[in-house]
Amino acid sequence: QTFQILDEREINIAGVPAMQMVCSWDLAAMKQMLGSNAEVLKNIKPGQKVQQIQVSFIKGDVAVNLTASFPAEQFEIYTRPFQKFLATIKSL
Repeated sequence: QTFQILDEREINIAGVPAMQMVCSWDLAAMKQMLGSNAEVLKNIKPGQKVQQIQVSFIKGDVAVNLTASFPAEQFEIYTRPFQKFLATIKSL
């Protein structure tokens, strides 16, 4: 049951400096935190991993955090639309 930061880097969103982080964790840790009685967590098995991508930036008085989480074994496929979405942001 581990949490890992897999990648952290500076990027630009529409010319605004931003930070991008990719992390991974075992879903069993979340199940343990929420308690085994949670009905929605009953199908979680040990070793199931999630990867999450977060992009954060500040523009003036506004802080923005965009986050997407996917099954770790399919992260590369599912993160593509998120990356395409980031590329469509032209003006802030």
